[in-house]
Amino acid sequence: MTEKDREVTITVGDRNYTIRTFLDETVLNRILENVEDAVMGCTGDQEKRLLAACLDLSYRLDSINSQLKTLQKHPERDDIS
Repeated sequence: MTEKDREVTITVGDRNYTIRTFLDETVLNRILENVEDAVMGCTGDQEKRLLAACLDLSYRLDSINSQLKTLQKHPERDDIS
C-alpha cells in the first residue's frame, strides 16, 4: 500500500467488500451513491444486484460516449443535454 492508498469497506446489496483505494472520501461517496442507485429496487440475489450495477455503469458510459461523439461532430454545440 502507498501513502495515499487506504482500505475501505463498501456495501453492495447485502454484502460487504474491503477494497484498497486512492480516491478521496468525496469521490468515493459519489461513486458508492451511483452503485446504490443502480441496485436500488433490484430484487434477487447478490449476483443480480451486481449485474444491475454493471449494466447501469455500462449504460451511463455509453450515453456519455455518445454525447462526446456528437460534440466532436458538431463543435459549435457547447451544451451536453
